Amino acid sequence: MSAADSRLIDSIYAAAETPSLWQSFVDQLSEAVGDNAVALSIAIQAKNAAPRRFFAHLRWDRLDEVTKKPFGDDAPWGAAESGCAESFVRPAIDREVVRPGTARAAWLADQGLTTEPPLVHRIAGRRDAPLATIVLWRRVGHRAFTDEDVASCDRLVPHLRQAYEILRAVQDGEHDRLAFSGVIDRIPLGVLLLDPNRRPTFCNTTGREIVGQGDGMRLRDGRLTLSRPDEDEAFAETFSTAASAGAAVGATLRVSRPSGRRSYSISLESLRRPAATGRSRTADDAVVSLLVTDPDATPIHQAGVLQRLYDVTPAEEALIRLLMDGVSIEQAATLRGVSVHTVRSQLKAIYSKTGVHRLGDLVRLVLSGVGKLRGR
Repeated sequence: MSAADSRLIDSIYAAAETPSLWQSFVDQLSEAVGDNAVALSIAIQAKNAAPRRFFAHLRWDRLDEVTKKPFGDDAPWGAAESGCAESFVRPAIDREVVRPGTARAAWLADQGLTTEPPLVHRIAGRRDAPLATIVLWRRVGHRAFTDEDVASCDRLVPHLRQAYEILRAVQDGEHDRLAFSGVIDRIPLGVLLLDPNRRPTFCNTTGREIVGQGDGMRLRDGRLTLSRPDEDEAFAETFSTAASAGAAVGATLRVSRPSGRRSYSISLESLRRPAATGRSRTADDAVVSLLVTDPDATPIHQAGVLQRLYDVTPAEEALIRLLMDGVSIEQAATLRGVSVHTVRSQLKAIYSKTGVHRLGDLVRLVLSGVGKLRGR
């Protein structure tokens, strides 16, 4: 393998990680084949997204106007075979569509290209739809493609195929991430993912609004902090435990609001996995998820909703609502005029009906609004 081949292969894998670098690969490929013209089209999987195209020695402004589908079946170099091509090929040219006076002949002349067969490589993806296509044309006044040019291009094929698959996987992952973010942004629950320094790595719309109000919690030097020193100290201790745990750890805290409005209820959950998994980490990893609810904006506001969802009694629903407001078991007993023993017994019954085992899990279940409907 030549030094030029090695540079091209390195350029391919760099572009797989950073798609804008495909232009550098196209420029290098053009130089390697006698400074001739090169076009690369890569299909984008996202909905309604146009293919990304990269060119060397081409003015692409008129191509769509002239050929409509520059890499399709009606291209002047003919249709490429579906499936994964193992090499670059020279499709036969239909001389009728490139004879003098035709639109395509005029376009080729305008681009400074000859009417000789180009070198074409196509890789098909799902349902044989083209995932990527490369076309190399000879420019007027430049040398013809040699057998060594073809052999050099063919040596790139397995690397191109792997790079395209990497790019497709990244695109699919980005599509999933955007879809997930869209769903999370629609719920009236603050969702934050925090790194080991309590800095948000993700924050949905509701979470940004809550933090932005500075009413009980805010970002200070990029770190999430609570307004009351004693609550912030408890939060820091709980966060430290959850962030360093080797297995899931959860906790629920109350956050007072200087405005006098009802307290936020926050639920922390460790995102750490057991060290035995062997997964390497970086400082930017999210280690704790934080769910924040504003009781004045809770989506469960109508009486009887929890009874219908979880088969709880009216008294048990009233207890759940108090706990959602961050009220302790002792405070709930006082407010309802019953003993702590009665409250604990009701809570045990609630756990059984909802299928959870901890207060934090109960809060998350009710806030998410996705608990299974019993008996259905």
